[in-house]
Amino acid sequence: MPPTTPVASPATRNVRTSALILSLLALVQAALGGTVLSGGGGIKTVHGYVGYLTFVVALVAAFFAWKAAQVTGNKGTFFHALSLPILALIQIGLAEMDLKWVHVIVGILFLVAAFGLYAMADRPAKHGAADRPAGDAV
Repeated sequence: MPPTTPVASPATRNVRTSALILSLLALVQAALGGTVLSGGGGIKTVHGYVGYLTFVVALVAAFFAWKAAQVTGNKGTFFHALSLPILALIQIGLAEMDLKWVHVIVGILFLVAAFGLYAMADRPAKHGAADRPAGDAV
């Protein structure tokens, strides 16, 4: 029997797509933040609006990761995805409190975590719910 290539479920594809969008937004945020740090004050408002958009996309990615976890049984990706809107919300609070350098450090961590979610989103489940026979305990 020839080997078969696994087909990603729609839930997994949605996680990967939302993680890609989130990673790109985080990269845009880093570029805008670097511009703000180097004296481009007019960009600060745009950086803020993209930050709110990043928070919303992080929520969407966490939702899709939750749906994918129900299909694949891979809860690690879900919990990683869940940490991103929490980090984004913390970032918004740090910006409102004007804690610039803490905001920068957490922003770098968010950027790494967003790309990490993109990398994790395509991992196959070791013993996913789809692989278990009906009635097996988890």
